Amino acid sequence: MLKLWLYNFSGIIPKNLNSTVFGAWNGLKLSDNSMYLLDYIVSNNSNPKLKLYWVGESELKNQVITRYNGKVKFLKKNSVYSLYILLSSKFIFTSNGMIDFWRYNLYKNAELVLLWHGFPVKKIGSDAGHFLPDRAPYTEHYKYYISNSNLMSERMTSAYNISKENGEQLIEFGQPRVDILFDLSNIKTLRSKIFKELKIPDKAKLITYLPTFRDNSDKVFSFESLGQDFFNKLKEKNIYIIEKQHFVRSDKHSKKNLNVDGLILIDDEIDTQELLSVTDVLVTDYSSVYVDFMSLHRPIFHYIYDGDDYLKNDRGIYNENFKNEIGGKVIFELTELKDSLLNLNELEDSKVREEHYEIMANKQFENASEKILDYLNYPIIK
Repeated sequence: MLKLWLYNFSGIIPKNLNSTVFGAWNGLKLSDNSMYLLDYIVSNNSNPKLKLYWVGESELKNQVITRYNGKVKFLKKNSVYSLYILLSSKFIFTSNGMIDFWRYNLYKNAELVLLWHGFPVKKIGSDAGHFLPDRAPYTEHYKYYISNSNLMSERMTSAYNISKENGEQLIEFGQPRVDILFDLSNIKTLRSKIFKELKIPDKAKLITYLPTFRDNSDKVFSFESLGQDFFNKLKEKNIYIIEKQHFVRSDKHSKKNLNVDGLILIDDEIDTQELLSVTDVLVTDYSSVYVDFMSLHRPIFHYIYDGDDYLKNDRGIYNENFKNEIGGKVIFELTELKDSLLNLNELEDSKVREEHYEIMANKQFENASEKILDYLNYPIIK
């Protein structure tokens, strides 16, 4: 009853066409599709009346100020002022859901857009209700949902019970965060910058490990467990590994305790999309980052370190036969993983990866941000 009352009340508040709010990851991160769409707006805006806001926890304030040089105002999540701006803004963009801003829907008559945060390999929303009962039936509804393929549209429709009769729409132009992976000139600059910061030799081959998190398990694999002998063999081949655990699990492995030369552990000091753009070989599991990475047409390994435990006892995935959606070789044994990384020149044919990319990202355009804003008639130019 309270939710419905708040929603209807929010519709009474006049909406400012030139006011836009962004948020991501429960207010804990400045990242993902919301950040990249905001980047595009800030870089291309010629509307002097446009007001841009980012909602998050206090620790993000300096990041917002630094990245946008005062062009975006920071709003503390759950503050009275942030709620006022949310109530009065015409455009609301979120990467994870309403929890990025507040617990209730305050956006009646606003253009509420769920950008999401990757292709849904894993079950989401009401489709994950078998182990997250509070999400079924799913109660969050948006006016627009972003998709990068017909297949993603099917899964979003199922997860969020999208109803065209209620005025809800799918926008199939792809995800803003992938735009950076098509910018080849910028990738060259980023590679030089990141390699210099991390003290990686210019001509080294970079392997990046980006696993997803487990809702129901504390199991975490780290390359640190492979020991110095393995990394010595990699360094002989001028190969380095960067490991970035999912931020929910990153506290399991501290950089302070790292005692392996050739392995670089990072947190959020380097954005995931920037890291993908300079990566030569990706190692992951079920994380949707591999779908983004497929746009670069580079090798991928899926290391499933916990066997079928994730499929049986955790969130699970949409396609029960994961091999129908893989981006590369699937590996279950540690010995095979080590052998594969030491013999990168013996990679399997990329045909399967390209075929799956056409199914999973067939509507991922190179300029997704621009196309999404055009579709929304966003007031970036006045």
